[in-house]
Amino acid sequence: MVEVLEYCLVIMVSSLFVAGSVATYGSYSGFVSGVQFKAASSAVSALAMEAQVNGSSGSELTLPSSTIGCQGGVLTIASGSRVAVEDLHTTCSFRVVVSAGPHQVLFRSNGSALAMEVE
Repeated sequence: MVEVLEYCLVIMVSSLFVAGSVATYGSYSGFVSGVQFKAASSAVSALAMEAQVNGSSGSELTLPSSTIGCQGGVLTIASGSRVAVEDLHTTCSFRVVVSAGPHQVLFRSNGSALAMEVE
């Protein structure tokens, strides 16, 4: 009888560990995807600002599935419910839809207008 109770106790404790692990993973996966979006949007904004100074700027970035657009000097990066906005103080008019994964991102500026290319 004692062995059966010990067995039941071990099963219950193991189940609690599994449930706790699943809950922790669910919480952290949302957090990690939010951090990844913030990092990608900051990198895209930094490239755009660098292109304004140097004439062009490019890098390979790992981006989430998102839409990157610029209208009236405002750079907008949207992915799902997350949106990042950066005022670039320049003329721009583009919209690019990217899939998740690594992409070569290139910004070009002629001093008065900003353009973007994604490969």
